[in-house]
Amino acid sequence: MLNLHGRRLAAFATRLSRRHAPPASSLLGSIPSGSARHQSQFHALVPRLTPRSPEGGLSEEQEVVYRRIEEDRGKTGAKAGFSVKNPDGSLVGPWNAMVSSPLIGGLVERMGSFCRHKTTCPMDLIEIGILVVGVEWKSQFEWHGRAH
Repeated sequence: MLNLHGRRLAAFATRLSRRHAPPASSLLGSIPSGSARHQSQFHALVPRLTPRSPEGGLSEEQEVVYRRIEEDRGKTGAKAGFSVKNPDGSLVGPWNAMVSSPLIGGLVERMGSFCRHKTTCPMDLIEIGILVVGVEWKSQFEWHGRAH
C-alpha cells in the first residue's frame, strides 16, 4: 500500500521538482526586456488578470465564487501553511482567474471541491497526481504550495 505522508511526501515533491521543474529564474529570463510583462531591475511579472477582491468590487456572481473558494480552500491552505489570499484581498494563483470568470470558475471550483471531499481515492494518490501534472505543466503554483 502506498503510504506517503508529511515529510516523506514533501521530500518526494522536492526530489521530483529538482528533476523536472525549471527554476523560476529560467522562466523569468525568457521574457523579452521590451515586453509589457517586463518590469524594472527585479524582472517581476505583472499579473495577467486584474486582481479581484470584495474591496475592489465584485459582481454578485463573482462574490459567490470568491466566498466558496475562500471558505473551502482557505481551510486547506491554512492547514498546509499558506494563505489563499494576497495582501490586497485578491485570491492567489488560479483562484483569481476563477473569480474573473465566475461561470466557468464556479464550475471548476465545484468539481475541485467534489474531487477533494467526495472521493474514495486516498489523499496520497491525489497529491501524487497533482505533482505529476504540475511537473508536466511546469506549474510553479503547485510546487510553492507543497514546498511550504
